[in-house]
Amino acid sequence: LAKQLVENGIEVLWFDGLSGRMYNPTQYFQSPILKVQSPFHFPGERSSSIKNLNQLYKTALILKAIKGWMKPLIWVQAGMDEAISEKLPYVDVFSTFDDPYRHPPESVLVNKAKIIICQNSHALEFLGEGLVSKTHLLSPPVDLSEYLFPETPIHLPPALPKKRMGYIGSFFSQDYDLHILECIVRSTPDWGFIVMGRTDEEGMKGVSKLSKYPNFYYIPWANRAS
Repeated sequence: LAKQLVENGIEVLWFDGLSGRMYNPTQYFQSPILKVQSPFHFPGERSSSIKNLNQLYKTALILKAIKGWMKPLIWVQAGMDEAISEKLPYVDVFSTFDDPYRHPPESVLVNKAKIIICQNSHALEFLGEGLVSKTHLLSPPVDLSEYLFPETPIHLPPALPKKRMGYIGSFFSQDYDLHILECIVRSTPDWGFIVMGRTDEEGMKGVSKLSKYPNFYYIPWANRAS
């Protein structure tokens, strides 16, 4: 969507990672009118004071960006902290996929949004009751072009045990306990463990440490067919 907007001359400011972690987002195409950034996130979110500080900082960042533009369209994808949503002057679009429970029908974000886009029928059923006039089902287009998903099979190490357990998806050091994973990998050498997905700098340090075990294998990225 951002790419289509930019190609039509519309300026886009994309805040990635507002919900609770900081990382360097991948920008797949460059344009002078596209800016993608991940706001700084103070560590120690388990502390209520740090959590409030993060919310205040990110809210101020968004409000400053809105003030610098002439009534921009505000699109919230997947979700946003309720404390931040409450401070926004308005929300044009709230788009949700398979986790609508983060923002139930009575939440600030749902009620503030002018349009709610549900990307599956489950989210539509959950959020649509009582909000029929502004809730719509819109399945996202999926580009399966060869250049995006080349047919390159993954070859696992022959020494990896036949009994295997895996995880696919992003894992960040703040939320994913790599120390516990190492204890499991070390104590069960007859099992193979495969982790696939992006992570942060601390996560990569954990991966490097785990890679010394012959029953662990890390794949940073894989095509859909694999």
